[in-house]
Amino acid sequence: MNPALNYTQPSTQIGRSDVNTVTNWNVPLVWEGTFDPAVIDDIYKSINPRIAVLVLAVGKYTTFIKGFLESGEKYFFVGFRVTYYIYTDNKKEVPKVSLAPGRNMLVLSVPSANRWQEVVLSKMRWAIDAIENWDTHRDSFPYERRPESRAFILYGKGDFYYTAAVWGGYTEDMYKLVKHCNDKSLEDADNGIEAAWQEESHLNKYFLYNKPTKVLSPEYLWSDYDAVPKDIHVHFWGPVANWGLPIAAIADMKKSPEIISGRMTFALCCYSLLFMRFAYKVQPRNWLLFACHITNESAQLVQASRLIKYNLEKKSS
Repeated sequence: MNPALNYTQPSTQIGRSDVNTVTNWNVPLVWEGTFDPAVIDDIYKSINPRIAVLVLAVGKYTTFIKGFLESGEKYFFVGFRVTYYIYTDNKKEVPKVSLAPGRNMLVLSVPSANRWQEVVLSKMRWAIDAIENWDTHRDSFPYERRPESRAFILYGKGDFYYTAAVWGGYTEDMYKLVKHCNDKSLEDADNGIEAAWQEESHLNKYFLYNKPTKVLSPEYLWSDYDAVPKDIHVHFWGPVANWGLPIAAIADMKKSPEIISGRMTFALCCYSLLFMRFAYKVQPRNWLLFACHITNESAQLVQASRLIKYNLEKKSS
């Protein structure tokens, strides 16, 4: 919470006394005047949740969509990430409403209804369908699904799929992790089964019940032969950092050629040639990285020619 945000502390002695503000199992009954919206917004904006709104608009109820969306954009979780899921039997009747940045609308088809009672009865059914679809990605993870394995994870369980490529932590924590994975792999071997992805499957089972304190994004492990998803940014900071090489080489051109290392110059020429090829082959092509290394290649070739000229002049003298 913003430390500069001042607000009245909750109190059972002041506030709404005309209504019951707590249930008999001691949870709040929310009324206007029993909370501070600025405080609530400040708390949840730091969490930055993704909010889904399920709307079932069948038959004549499509006439209410426009007003509902416009009202939602004006009052509902303003400044938060919101997606409206519109379930309707007539997509053509869904109006186009201007949405704020970070807010989206997805229109999905459902069968028509003959009676309003059918619409009411179908709400829970389409809510189930929507929530199951939201969690589909979890069931597509390549977890070990055979109950015979110690790495078995039920469908519907799990948070992320963790790769075994990069992990680390305190010694005692890492010991527990590797011991678990090794012991469970040996138990599987004794039972005549091998987990789908060997130790990586046991790693995912371990993290299901022992949550990591920090998780690296897919940006730290991505394939150069696959298209990079839009939410993964791998084409900026890496190339920017690499620009230090050509800048240093250009700066060294003003210095005496006797300080130039032939071996280092040759290595950097090979290095930039390889990364020029990589930057061109990767999809989408990384032109910023390509420009960086073609600049470095040119600078290193100039340095190499200066060194050769210096050595020749030195021998002739």
